[in-house]
Formats: sequence, structure tokens, C-alpha cells
Amino acid sequence: MTETAFSGRGHASSSDDRNLAFIAYGLMFAAPFVFGLTSLIAVVIAYVRKPEADAVNASHFRFQIRSFWISFGLAILSAAALLVGVGFLLADLVTLATNNYRGWEAWEAASVDAGALRLHAATVIGLIIFVIAYVSAGLWAIASALFGMARLSAQGAIGRPAA
Repeated sequence: MTETAFSGRGHASSSDDRNLAFIAYGLMFAAPFVFGLTSLIAVVIAYVRKPEADAVNASHFRFQIRSFWISFGLAILSAAALLVGVGFLLADLVTLATNNYRGWEAWEAASVDAGALRLHAATVIGLIIFVIAYVSAGLWAIASALFGMARLSAQGAIGRPAA
């Protein structure tokens, strides 16, 4: 009898890479509903499997990586806009409280009567940009996952597969 020793990493089959690509697309689809946490798992899968995958599956992994970074950029823009909007809103509330009332009456006035509150344009613009960027990031993640799943189920590449 001959004994063979196995050393090193084994190569995953094309169907294993295809299944992992489907799983990554599913994780990307779920990302907007869990604040993007599952997309982190999807991009790790894509980065790990892309070098060893065949051309068609590697194109899907590249697309998943690209889609992740676009969603991530939109999420960063969204977070920055939210910080600006909320920062100016808090400044407006502090201004209202310190100019018109004394002590604890200021908090009652800010929560009950907002008629004297004047919002900066930066507050409104920041909150509008936040909503637009946040919704865009979610829609991008969902749409790219659905598009990728459709192409993968038809066994087609995304873009031009590397030779």
C-alpha cells in the first residue's frame, strides 16, 4: 500500500466557488437590514476566494468587492452628513435654550415649544443628504446583489472575465 501525505491547501472546485459567491450575494442582500454587517463577511469571502477562483467566479468576486466599496463610500457620506446635521441641530437647541430660558426651563421649552427654533440650512441639508445617501447605499447593495445572483444563476460572468 502506498501512503500519500496531504500538505498545503486544497483547491476548491468551481461549484464550491459558485456556492460561496451565492452566499456572498445573499449576505450583501441582507446588509441594509443589519446596518451592513453581513456585507463585511461577504467582502472577506470575495477577497479570500478571488485569487483561486476560475474566471467566471472571479468576476463575481471582483463585482462583490466593488459593490461593497461603493456601498461603504455611500455609508461614510451618509454618516458624515448625519453628524453635520445633528451637530448643527444640537447647536440650534443649545442656542435656543441659552438665549430664551434659564435653568431647567430650557429643556422644557426645547421639547415642548419648537416655534422659536430656527434651523440652520446645514441641519436640513445634512439630514437630507443623510437620507438620500443611506437609502442609496441600501438600494445599491440590494440591486447589485440581485443583479449578481441573476448573472451567476445563468452561469454568466460580470463584465469581462480575466483569462
